Amino acid sequence: VTPKIEALRKQLDENGYSDRVKIEVDGGICFETAAEAADAGSNILVSGSCVFKGEITQNVQGLRKAMKGATK
Repeated sequence: VTPKIEALRKQLDENGYSDRVKIEVDGGICFETAAEAADAGSNILVSGSCVFKGEITQNVQGLRKAMKGATK
């Protein structure tokens, strides 16, 4: 899916829509994939099972930490 996100982000940026259109990724977002999806160009990440399986507060903190690892 990452190449599709990158291609869409590139098209949006090239056509002047980068500030008006958000890319949301829903499904499979966890500690390992959050930064990857953000680096590919997504603006919104939806994470269900990663947040709600186990300790919610720790899981949210883990996702925030993973997002800080994003390079973009």
